[in-house]
Amino acid sequence: MPQTHNIPKNVVSSVPSARAKSRATYFDRWLARRLFQALGQPAVAIVLWNGETIGDTEHPQARVHINSRRALVRLVVHPSLGFGDAFSTGQIEVEGELVDLCDAVERSLPKKPFFRKPKR
Repeated sequence: MPQTHNIPKNVVSSVPSARAKSRATYFDRWLARRLFQALGQPAVAIVLWNGETIGDTEHPQARVHINSRRALVRLVVHPSLGFGDAFSTGQIEVEGELVDLCDAVERSLPKKPFFRKPKR
């Protein structure tokens, strides 16, 4: 009989994963805060693998559970690719609707590009 995993209905994840037991360092929290700021401080909560929450803790549209330091670093280095890879492997789980998360991030993103073309 195939093994089944009980995942609450409001947690969206393609692969269930065990929470990493390692401690989040000051640098990990700093990276998560910088990621939150770079995204324009969306109405979401970022939950690190040790349970610490960064972002909108009162009324988030979604909670992003980052289950490993590696997933956090991948998000910071290349957010769109890192999110997809980590989500598909279960290193990131989304509590709430994935569409609500994407919508909140899209609305909060800065309108100006991060990099400008050099003037000639």
